Amino acid sequence: MPSTEFVWLAVRRMAFALLTLVLLPPAVFAHSVDSPRALHGGQARAMGTFHVELHVSDGQLDLYVYDRHNAPLWADSVKAHAQVLAAGGLHDLALAAGRRNQLSAPIPFKSSDVERVEITLADESGRSWTTAFTLAANAP
Repeated sequence: MPSTEFVWLAVRRMAFALLTLVLLPPAVFAHSVDSPRALHGGQARAMGTFHVELHVSDGQLDLYVYDRHNAPLWADSVKAHAQVLAAGGLHDLALAAGRRNQLSAPIPFKSSDVERVEITLADESGRSWTTAFTLAANAP
């Protein structure tokens, strides 16, 4: 028959294991996020509390904004600004809210001229984040 000290040690270990199984998963999953997804054929990035997708086409720059779980956010809930390195110069663009989670700005050049885009995104509280996209096919 096992000693009481051995039984007590086994009970404590089982209690610790059970407590860990009960408390650990909520703490782990409370902070989990999905990876950013490019749903419109652009490049996707995590950006602060947001996920964004940049899509550049001839004459148009579009930014799609999502929450951390890739659910679309209303475009009018954020403000966005872009600095575009293209056609031999740096261009500052203010992106305007379009459909649902899309912010857009017209660009006076072809998408093949765009080398780099730096996006600054601000939420309603004024916090802002910046990220850069390099269009690899167009980079020197």
